[in-house]
Amino acid sequence: MSRKLIITGIPLVAIVGAVAGYLFLAKPALPPGIAGGNGRLEGKQVDITTNYQGRIAEFFADEGDTVEAGQVVAKMDVEPLEAQFPKART
Repeated sequence: MSRKLIITGIPLVAIVGAVAGYLFLAKPALPPGIAGGNGRLEGKQVDITTNYQGRIAEFFADEGDTVEAGQVVAKMDVEPLEAQFPKART
């Protein structure tokens, strides 16, 4: 091999490898309105309680969903309470 081929070949292979590595390992661009970063997230856990004990009939939110204040997140099974209602009226 000639010395000239080695001198130009090694940097050329390094440059092509660096470009290929960058294109292969680079993260895709984020869509508009989405920010990227690295850090730590801390959340505040909020316990939800009811005025009456009972079973949940239906959920309207999944774990981890963002909910607004006043938003209904579950529907309570009120059948046992309705059965007690006539007794309470007398």
